[in-house]
Amino acid sequence: TVLNPLVNQYQTRDGQRFIFCCLDPHHDWARICRAIGRTELIDDPRYATFAARSECNSEVVALLDVALAQKDMAEWAAIFREQDVIWGPIPAMDGVALDPQMKANGVFTEFEHPEHGRLQTVNNPLNLQGVVKEKPQASPDVGQHSREVLRSLGYQDAEIDALTERGVTMS
Repeated sequence: TVLNPLVNQYQTRDGQRFIFCCLDPHHDWARICRAIGRTELIDDPRYATFAARSECNSEVVALLDVALAQKDMAEWAAIFREQDVIWGPIPAMDGVALDPQMKANGVFTEFEHPEHGRLQTVNNPLNLQGVVKEKPQASPDVGQHSREVLRSLGYQDAEIDALTERGVTMS
């Protein structure tokens, strides 16, 4: 159940997802009804007001789910543009790294991996004045630093060997 079906995500016929971000409940409801070809719902007392839609929000979501699953994303994009519906695509995971806005905002950065070459990862979101960001690097191999860490905690080599033999740690 969602509080506001006009601020919710939906799926199109071609399996793509998008989100409505319609914060003007009176005008946006009419725009969506026109977009889905259900103008009779604009003044339907069950849905005509924000309060009425909130009372039966699951029903409204189900109604929109059915209607929006009837067309592909490209078709809805044109219709939503014509009807001034506020919406945005939700990219699939493999498309996130290709998103031009994410790229423009510096969300991702590249680094050189010793085995796999040039890779892309999420950039550190923190910027501190006077501090240069560290470039990302490949993570250590499993157990690569175990012996060093255990030594720093006071373990002797014989104890670390025993832990490794028992499978408690890798080194």
